[in-house]
Parts: sequence; C-alpha cells; structure tokens
Amino acid sequence: MQSLIRHGPIKMYRETVIVTALWLPLILASAPIDLEKHSTARDSHDDNRYRLQRVSEPISYTLFLDISNYYFNSYSGTVEIEFRYTSDQNHFYLHSDGLVIDESSITVTRPDGSNLPVANVIYMEQFEQIYFGFAERLLTGEQYKVRMSFLNNIGTELRGLYRSSYVTDNTTR
Repeated sequence: MQSLIRHGPIKMYRETVIVTALWLPLILASAPIDLEKHSTARDSHDDNRYRLQRVSEPISYTLFLDISNYYFNSYSGTVEIEFRYTSDQNHFYLHSDGLVIDESSITVTRPDGSNLPVANVIYMEQFEQIYFGFAERLLTGEQYKVRMSFLNNIGTELRGLYRSSYVTDNTTR
C-alpha cells in the first residue's frame, strides 16, 4: 500500500510508542444549527452544546489511518460512514476535533447510490462539530453514506491520536 505522504528512507528504531484513539475522528449524528453565540469554554463535563442530537443511527464505519509519517507527528486518513437518517431535515453534523477535512473529497451518497450535493459545510470548532447542509431534505428511515479524507497532528494531549511513553526498568519506552 502506497503511503499518502512521501518521505525519504525510513530507519527503524527500537522504541515503543503507544497511540490511542480516544474517539473516532468522526461520529455521526444530527442537530439543528444554532447560530447563537456561546462561550467557547466547556462549562462542565456534560455541556449539551457538545452533544449531537440522535437523529441518525450509524450502521458502519470504514476508517483508514496512515500513520507512516517519518517523525510520527501527523496522520492522514479516510472515513466512510453508513447511517440511517431518522429525522426529516436537510442537514447533519459530525464530531471533529482538529481534523483538516479535504472538502473536495466529501461525498454523500443517497439510498439509490447517486451523489447528494453538499450545499454547505460549516466548521463549528468551538463545539468540535462540522455541519453538512443540503438543498433537499434527507429521507427519514433511509440509508446514506458520507465519505471524506482528512489530516491531523499526533499530539501529546489525551485526545484524538496521541503519543505516550512509560518507564520500565529505568528505560523510557
């Protein structure tokens, strides 16, 4: 499989790196758009502004991550999410925290297999969400697929993909 990021020769070092995905980069759900200004800091651990309404049911996720970056400081990937739409609106949201979405790669497929044109994409960084709007209503009870490519950094904070280390026998791994 060819890497999505080109690099020079890769040297292998004996090192253990723990990478943990705290949440899938994208979690599908829907919510009505709220353009009202809100504080960008979380007021509590259960702040409902970060929750997505349950107007869709994810059926399956196909996720590919390329973490072959030579310095192990970034990754790229693609995701395909199949979901059943349970509302009667013309939009849905995905969770996203720090992802850089390749907007030209976004496709949404109707139940009949044809592409549903995305009218607008709005990044709502303060709530870690992306809004996807359409010129037509999505059909209640029908299955759709959304596909996209993305990039992100591998950090050291406990969110997304991160690197970590531990000490055993006075050796950091």
